[in-house]
Amino acid sequence: MIKRSVFGVTGNISAGKSYACQMFQAICLKRGVQFTVISVDEIRREILGLLEMQNTLKLGKMINLMIIRSIKEKIN
Repeated sequence: MIKRSVFGVTGNISAGKSYACQMFQAICLKRGVQFTVISVDEIRREILGLLEMQNTLKLGKMINLMIIRSIKEKIN
């Protein structure tokens, strides 16, 4: 049976979390320990990017509707 562990690294902005993870990775590599890194920051950026794109599309649709209404009002 393979023993597995999960480690989380937390801290304030510029506290050295990325550096600590890099050092941990280097130690694991040196000792032949398998590891997987999951960066919550990257996941957060992806989610926020998707939400930003979605909001931009919604805003674009709203602006288009406002333009169309304005044109219709001017025509009538």
